[in-house]
Amino acid sequence: MPSPTFGLSSWAGAMHNLANTLSNSGERESGTDHLEEAVMVYYDSLKEDLEKAETALTQIKTSVEVLVNGGHAVSFSHTSQA
Repeated sequence: MPSPTFGLSSWAGAMHNLANTLSNSGERESGTDHLEEAVMVYYDSLKEDLEKAETALTQIKTSVEVLVNGGHAVSFSHTSQA
């Protein structure tokens, strides 16, 4: 049984379910067409949610920066000058 798609966007969740179906079909077939398609669909669905997670992480970092610096936004990146 496929694992639930908690936290996925509706589109990514639907794509994940499609990939599960393609994978199951591919396991029963002699060719690899459905398995190859399943891999591409899994990749696309994960890429979508990774992009959303990266955006959320950036927003969290910005909020922490503001809180830590008394309401003044500064960058998390620390560069050393030689």
